[in-house]
Amino acid sequence: MLTDAQFVQFGANPKEEVLTLERILLQTIRFDLQVEHPYSFLLKYAKSIKGDRSKLEKMVNSAWIFVNDSLCTTLCLQWEPEIIAIALMYLACKMIKFDVMDWNNRQPKHLRWWDQFVDDLNTDVLEEICHQVLDSYSVPSTHKGEGTPPTVPQSTPPKPPLSSLPMPPVLPGVA
Repeated sequence: MLTDAQFVQFGANPKEEVLTLERILLQTIRFDLQVEHPYSFLLKYAKSIKGDRSKLEKMVNSAWIFVNDSLCTTLCLQWEPEIIAIALMYLACKMIKFDVMDWNNRQPKHLRWWDQFVDDLNTDVLEEICHQVLDSYSVPSTHKGEGTPPTVPQSTPPKPPLSSLPMPPVLPGVA
């Protein structure tokens, strides 16, 4: 709920103000409300990597979880799904200490495994995306600033149903 002081900030007609701002937002994103997710790219890219099967499966599972968690951020609005998939695979590799040394269709011009999928993608971009996902795991501050709506105390925090999150498939073609 908004206090009277906060409500006044919306002007004489808050409903009209919200509608106006919604129209501006929709025009800004060109009414494109469909977002492609990185899951299919994650699987495609994972199949190109050579290495220990158990490490690959662990990497894919970790990256899949990171993709699920990234849906709570604005990454899908900021970056293409191909880049998100690569970044979260990169993060998963770092987390499980898996170095990708070889991959299918490797060419001399490919210095890193993702070069065959996205040109000129540097590690600074990957690190930025990784940090954004990792920051989403940070514990929120207990200090609430002015203007923060009150929260209703609950006996147990709500948990999303596991069935609502996509699960990683078994990778039959992983080398």
